[in-house]
Amino acid sequence: MSSQYPVLPPVGSSGGGGGGGRRPLDPKSLDRRAGQLVAEVPDRAFDNALIEMRRGDRDRDRVVGPAQLEAVLDRYKIPVGEVLEPLEKKFSDKDFDGQINYEDFMRYLMQAKEAAAAERRDEEDMEQQISDFEKRLNRRKNLAKRDPNG
Repeated sequence: MSSQYPVLPPVGSSGGGGGGGRRPLDPKSLDRRAGQLVAEVPDRAFDNALIEMRRGDRDRDRVVGPAQLEAVLDRYKIPVGEVLEPLEKKFSDKDFDGQINYEDFMRYLMQAKEAAAAERRDEEDMEQQISDFEKRLNRRKNLAKRDPNG
């Protein structure tokens, strides 16, 4: 099961022994990282990937195998490689062993993208507020320097 997605070494791994395996991400970190990875993916890519998986789902049971999921993600350039394994576990279907519920998987990625966009907007708003505050503060300092009575 190889993929074109890059795999990063575990954080804090020295490469030596000592049981330094990759620690699983907590759910909030996984959500945030997934959102960051797909933040620039066009909505159309998600739509087309979902359509392709639905077409291949002859039984309409909403599941695909990991290899098929990875192939569709690769085809539509949806870069989740570094979180793919935990997401496959998260969305593995309880009734179909070894299969992934692609409907829930894709819905999750689209929601993660929206959450990342909202977080980015919040950060930009905060940066703008800080910038505005600093400008007002500098104006007051300049006015105080000019006013000989102040």
